[in-house]
Amino acid sequence: MVSQSKFAQAVSVWRQFLDLYPNNAEAHASLARIYIMQKQFGEAIQEYLTAADIEENNPDYYTRAANLYMNNGKAAEAVRLWQKAIENNPHTAGIAYFRLGKYYETQGSWLDALNHNRIDCFN
Repeated sequence: MVSQSKFAQAVSVWRQFLDLYPNNAEAHASLARIYIMQKQFGEAIQEYLTAADIEENNPDYYTRAANLYMNNGKAAEAVRLWQKAIENNPHTAGIAYFRLGKYYETQGSWLDALNHNRIDCFN
């Protein structure tokens, strides 16, 4: 098990790196993963959103933030981010299509679910 002081040290190192390179999307994503390990989901979401702002065409950052929203009971925010991932780069947003389709399926919105899962199969 990793101690809290090791997590704090890791956060500090990434913050120092980001002070030097604030537009490094992957560094923001790495910091988000540390926050997830600490169950600090709000901070993780913010780091993923910052990464997404830097690399708008990378659907992965939107999808990861959306998944955290969904896991924390904020479906509307998750749907908004999955849609944004698809809108920004429809050809590489396969996971966003799939997750959005699954969400619609759980809501009984079968046509929406079918459309998103069908699109996912062909992208």
